[in-house]
Amino acid sequence: MNITVEIPEELAYQLARAGQDPTRAALEASALEGFLKEHGAFSPYTEQDLEHDGEVARQTAQRTQRERRAG
Repeated sequence: MNITVEIPEELAYQLARAGQDPTRAALEASALEGFLKEHGAFSPYTEQDLEHDGEVARQTAQRTQRERRAG
C-alpha cells in the first residue's frame, strides 16, 4: 500500500535534519509514533513540560553541587 501526502517543500526540509531525506524522516516519525502509542508510551509533551523538567534538572544539579562541597 502506498500513501501520498503532499506538503510544501520548505516545510518538509524544516522537519528533517540536515542531510536527511524528508520523506524518510516523515516515515520514521510516523512509525515511531504508532509504535509508542500501541505500547502506551506516547503522551503529549508540551513546552511547559520541557520548561518544568529543565528547572527540576537545574535545581537537582545545584543541590548536588552544594552537597558535594559540604560533604
